[in-house]
Amino acid sequence: MKINNSLKVIHITSVHKWNDQRIFKKEILTLSKKYKISLLINSRLKTFIISNVKVISSKIVINNRFFRALISNLYFFWILIFSRNDVYHIHDPELMILAIFLKIFNKIVIFDSHEFYRLQLIEKKYLSSFLKFLIFPTYILIEKIAFWSVNAIIVPCQILGKLPSYFPSKKTFILQNYPILLPTNKNKQTSTKIWDLCYLGSISFSRGLKEIIFLSKYFSIVLAGDFTSKSEKAYFQNNKINVTYLGYINSKKIEKVIQQSYFGLSIFHNLGQYLLVDTFPTKVLEYMKLGVPPVFSENIYLTNLNDKNKFGINFNGLYINDLIKKIQFYKENKKEYDVLSQNSMKLVKKTYNWNKYENTLFEIYDFVLGNKHENS
Repeated sequence: MKINNSLKVIHITSVHKWNDQRIFKKEILTLSKKYKISLLINSRLKTFIISNVKVISSKIVINNRFFRALISNLYFFWILIFSRNDVYHIHDPELMILAIFLKIFNKIVIFDSHEFYRLQLIEKKYLSSFLKFLIFPTYILIEKIAFWSVNAIIVPCQILGKLPSYFPSKKTFILQNYPILLPTNKNKQTSTKIWDLCYLGSISFSRGLKEIIFLSKYFSIVLAGDFTSKSEKAYFQNNKINVTYLGYINSKKIEKVIQQSYFGLSIFHNLGQYLLVDTFPTKVLEYMKLGVPPVFSENIYLTNLNDKNKFGINFNGLYINDLIKKIQFYKENKKEYDVLSQNSMKLVKKTYNWNKYENTLFEIYDFVLGNKHENS
């Protein structure tokens, strides 16, 4: 690959940490093989350089979402308008206004839509129904202007077999958030099993907290991650039975916890995009990469794949007793369990990994750099 250090790319996020798996460890480190990369974040950290990437801190840390969005858009614009980057890669929906203003000054802008935000607004519990009623049409208008303006849009997948019609097809690209492959000798499942089930990520009712508590009557469970509200944390503390809670842990500890579990949980309620998207939840693939079969909520895409490839257990929320029987069956039948485990690893190694998608990212950059003045 030809390195072009004369081309400068900056990634911008007001929400994510500098070492975010998707933004830094996948996209930025991949692009740094070819371009000179920097990252602008909201943080109290000093500016630093790591892996040849310059991480620039705004020194802004605001908990209130509205004021964070307002100040981030204004301050980031002030910083970026005087910069001389060739591509501006924006990661958060609250920065769509920044994308629009950068385009007014004829900058090359990519908007990276990690989720389908129109659908996800429905699921935001911190917004009352009245606020959703007010915010939704405003968001739609800003989104339409941003999508028309920017040079390219990145989405994580399709929904029910197609791209939503509000995405302009000529400049919208699918970039799956698949896991980075481990060295071959680390993919093998060697750890002694301590827990029956593990769950990693944000802990909430919409992500199966009540189901997890119910399952803890029958299985040992380990949780790692942050609760999304005080009420959910209180519910957990008042009702947990056979659950170990580790809090927030780093990626090395996450891998160890996964390997020490028989199954990895990924339970979603039918809210927003969760059961509509044609992709794997990120944590499901992290389980599979390490040979730990996932237990996941049924949707059309994953259920069909599992019927063909037998890599895990799909779960219908109405039939939790059937799930309990299935988990017990596989725990008691090692040969059957090993089939799920091996199939999980094979699928990730063969198809569902970031290494397969690196070239797609470079193709997106070739597109915007070769079409600097196109807006459609």
